[in-house]
Amino acid sequence: MNKKELFNLMSNFNSNLATKERQAPLRVGVVGLGPVGTLSVKLAIRGGFEVVGYDRDSCRVNEFKFNNRTERKLLVSDNPECLADANIVLVAIRLDFDESGNIELEPLQNVARMLNALPSMQRLIVLESTAPPGVTRRFAKEWLQSARNDEFLVAHCPERLKVGDTEDDLLRVPRLVGGLCEESTQLTCQFLEHLGVRPVPVSAPEISELSKLLENVFLTVGIGLMGEVTRISHALSLNANEVAQAASSKPEGYFPFWPGAGIGGHCLPNDLRILRQIAVDTGVAAPLLDGVSNSIELMTPAVIDRLGILLEEHGLCFKNARIWIIGVGFKVGSSDLAHSPAYDLVRGLRRKSALPIYSDSNNKYFEIDDVSVERVPPETFPEGVVAAVVLAGDPSINLNVLDERIPVILDVGGAKSMPGNSSKMQVL
Repeated sequence: MNKKELFNLMSNFNSNLATKERQAPLRVGVVGLGPVGTLSVKLAIRGGFEVVGYDRDSCRVNEFKFNNRTERKLLVSDNPECLADANIVLVAIRLDFDESGNIELEPLQNVARMLNALPSMQRLIVLESTAPPGVTRRFAKEWLQSARNDEFLVAHCPERLKVGDTEDDLLRVPRLVGGLCEESTQLTCQFLEHLGVRPVPVSAPEISELSKLLENVFLTVGIGLMGEVTRISHALSLNANEVAQAASSKPEGYFPFWPGAGIGGHCLPNDLRILRQIAVDTGVAAPLLDGVSNSIELMTPAVIDRLGILLEEHGLCFKNARIWIIGVGFKVGSSDLAHSPAYDLVRGLRRKSALPIYSDSNNKYFEIDDVSVERVPPETFPEGVVAAVVLAGDPSINLNVLDERIPVILDVGGAKSMPGNSSKMQVL
């Protein structure tokens, strides 16, 4: 199959769907069955494609098979040979840092080796991963076999997934498309349009790569700024949450941020780190990015300081105090512990000689620095607790119960996910 045949196959597929005729044999492969890959699979199935999902983690594959056992157009495997007939391959893998602090590109290199080993045919390869500028080009020009480069059309189309997003949510968000050539950009745009997603073509993959970093670091800058405003509010004895609420009433020219314990997850911490490293590598001074990183580090200590003041107001102190942390995911609505502020919160409380415990319906085990944190099942009320910190929250715990039995309750953002009300709860 050559490029022209791949274009024709896509066009025929669209036409056949529109006329409800027999569909052309167009198959989409998805590499990586994490959160991004999972939704990519669902969107492709919804678009009428035959889909093959690949992940090297056999446990994840088995779980994915069970959760999607009624899907007739889906094949899932931990054997990369399942991608042999895939005309379009979506690469949805996560890039992390190695022990030296450098972005680890080996996962993408492994994907390239895997594609090189597949039977010869024309394929569209779409990288959905967030990556430093230049990585998509290296993937296509260096890691894919040069003798077979004409077989591969490569484009960067970064995911724009938020925690809790559904398939319908994704359809409303435009996607950047940066192809290595006009054909790869055009075909990727055509694929997205078929899914119901509006494509935004850009001139090169480096544009989409840097744009994706800008999007996420913008959020991190806002969170860091809100952290500083929170500390200033505390110094002035003002309610930081009310300050943020008042600012959010401006309809244009302002993006609302709220007091919190810091940033977490994979994207925001890593993308700030990537952009700072790019600045260093290119010799560009980036004092704003450096300052944001420092500001973020002060957010969790601000929570502990605020909690200490509230304890003092009740004649209490940290020493030997049982502090109940409710919800340890990195943000409200997420069970993901990656870079969660809960880690630094527990460390800080331990340094104060407090005894932190936690409840989280989605995380049955929580360990920090090789020491497990005592878990209280959400249906059980812990004894001897003097303060509760509602971090990510837990919808299975009612705030009314806290109000009845705990002297100090501090909401760090998670209370909105919980039923009931608390008259004594303080906000950060």
